[in-house]
Amino acid sequence: MFSNEAGMGSTPHAHAVAKVKNPEEQGHVAIVTVFIDTFVILTLSALVILTTQKDLSNFTGISLTQKAFEGALGNFGGIFIAAALFFSLHFQQLSDGISLEKQILNIYLEKAIFNL
Repeated sequence: MFSNEAGMGSTPHAHAVAKVKNPEEQGHVAIVTVFIDTFVILTLSALVILTTQKDLSNFTGISLTQKAFEGALGNFGGIFIAAALFFSLHFQQLSDGISLEKQILNIYLEKAIFNL
């Protein structure tokens, strides 16, 4: 769920309102970001989990990934995953808040225009 929003659908809205000369360019950006996120990041994470020498049988989810990175990179690995998760979720909440604010303003401004 942390990787590509698991189909929540907020990124298509961001790509749709982007101001670019050619909309096809924005489609390419959308495709590349999904590729990098889904194939590159997830594959690297899976390879770290599969190749670590640490016993991971008691862990699941994000703790599994964190322990695997600790096994590969020492204490830095766990800190890196915690920081990456913190900033990823923090910026996701920030962007959701901004999107919500814009949607609310559009609804009320549209009503204000039609009430005139």
